[in-house]
Amino acid sequence: MSKTRPPIELTRSICEEALESFSQSDDSLADLIEDNHIEVRDFMVLSFVCDQNEMTIDQLNRALGLSRSTVVGCVERLQTAGLARYHLVADTADSSDRVIPTPAGRTITDRILSEI
Repeated sequence: MSKTRPPIELTRSICEEALESFSQSDDSLADLIEDNHIEVRDFMVLSFVCDQNEMTIDQLNRALGLSRSTVVGCVERLQTAGLARYHLVADTADSSDRVIPTPAGRTITDRILSEI
């Protein structure tokens, strides 16, 4: 007979709170987030890349504990939004695929983090 555990109460992350607060402001950057369906996970990827100046997909998936395909999806949304650029290498064993923040990516990261 197994005992059921009560659901765990999780507090919201700082990233979630900052992104939600920023997204509710009447601002063109907030519109950019909404128009491109940027998620908290995407912002975490962008924040890591801005902090390191550039990272590979593999470095991001190890740092964030996300699968390669999840990180690629995040980076693709960031690139579509003009917040990061990258060249994805077809061979997944090759870690020469660099993700680099754009000036707009740095601006939005600085503005979101300043809201915290």
